[in-house]
Amino acid sequence: MISALFLFILMTNSISFASAEDRYLSRQWYLEYTPQNIGANIKNVWSDFKQVEDIKIAIIDTGIDYKHPDLIQNIEINKNEIPNNGIDDDRNGFVDDYYGYNAQRKNGKVMDVHGHGTHVAGVIGASHNSQGIAGIMKKVSLIPIKVTLGSSGGYNDEDLAHAIEYAIERKADIIHMSLGYYRKNKILKTAIEKTFKKNIVVVTIAHNHSRNSSTYPGAYSKEYSNIINVAASTKDAVLTYFTNYHKSLVTVFAPGEKIYSTVPNNKYKYMQGTSMAAPIVTGSIGLALSIRGKHLKKNMRQRVIDTSSRFESFSGKVFSNGLLNAYNLISGQTSFNYVWKK
Repeated sequence: MISALFLFILMTNSISFASAEDRYLSRQWYLEYTPQNIGANIKNVWSDFKQVEDIKIAIIDTGIDYKHPDLIQNIEINKNEIPNNGIDDDRNGFVDDYYGYNAQRKNGKVMDVHGHGTHVAGVIGASHNSQGIAGIMKKVSLIPIKVTLGSSGGYNDEDLAHAIEYAIERKADIIHMSLGYYRKNKILKTAIEKTFKKNIVVVTIAHNHSRNSSTYPGAYSKEYSNIINVAASTKDAVLTYFTNYHKSLVTVFAPGEKIYSTVPNNKYKYMQGTSMAAPIVTGSIGLALSIRGKHLKKNMRQRVIDTSSRFESFSGKVFSNGLLNAYNLISGQTSFNYVWKK
C-alpha cells in the first residue's frame, strides 16, 4: 500500500508541473497510479522527466475546435498555406490546409461540431495554462484531420485512406484514430502499410461492443508492428462493460471510463469509450518520444507491451501484460509480476 505521505508528495510534484491552478485537474483520475485510481501513471512522469523533442500527432477524427483556449497553443499551423483562398499555396497536394485537412470535403474546414475529436485532442495535448485540464503532453503539435461531416459522423474507406496520406505528408510522428469498422478493406490496408514503411506509430481502438474481437484498422496490429490497438479499463483495473478485447489483436488496455476533457465552444465534458482510452496511449507515446527520442518509434509497440502493468483481470484478453504504464514506458522498466489484484 502506498503511504499517504508518498501520495501527497506525488500529487504536489505533479501539480507543480501541470500548474496547481488548472481548474479541472482533480477530475482527471486517469493521470494517477494509486490503488484507488489505477490510471496511466502520468503524474509521476511529469515529476521526473522533461519533454525535449517536438512531436507531431495527427488526429484523424471529427476535427478539432482549434480555437479552444486549452488547445489553441498546441495546434500545428501550416504556415506555408493561406487559409480559405481555394489554392494549394504550398503545393503539397492539399488545398487550404492551414489548420489541417478535411479529407471528405477536400478543403481546410476542420472545425469540430461533433465533440469527439476535440475531446481526444484535449486528453493528448491540452495546454498546461491554468485554465481547464492538463493534457498528457504539455507541448505538442496537433494536426487536425477531419473524416466526418455534421453531427452524425460517418466516413468511408477512401476518405480515411486520404486522411492517412495527409498525415504522412505532414510528417506526423504518430497518427491517432479513435475509429474503426469490422470489415477488411484493401484501400485502408494499403494506407496502413505506408505508415509502416514510413516508421509512423499508429494508435487506434478495439471498439465498444463487448466482443472478443477488434475493428479495423486496429485489427491490422497482427500484420503491422507499428499499430497499437487499445481497449478500455476502469479505475479499478478491470475491463469496462463496453470494451472489446482479444488476446492477440488488442495491444494494451488504458483508462476509458469517465474521462474528462475538452469539447467545442470552450467547454469540458466526461466521455467514455475505447475512443477515450486510445488518446491516453497516444499522449504517453508522445511523451516517450519527446523525452527519449524519436528513434523509439521503430519498436514502440514492443516497448508498450514490455512495460505494461500486469493485472489478473486482463489475462487472456490482451497481447501485453495488460495496462498501459506511462512511467515504465519512458523509463524502460519492464513488468512481469501482478501488482494489485482487483
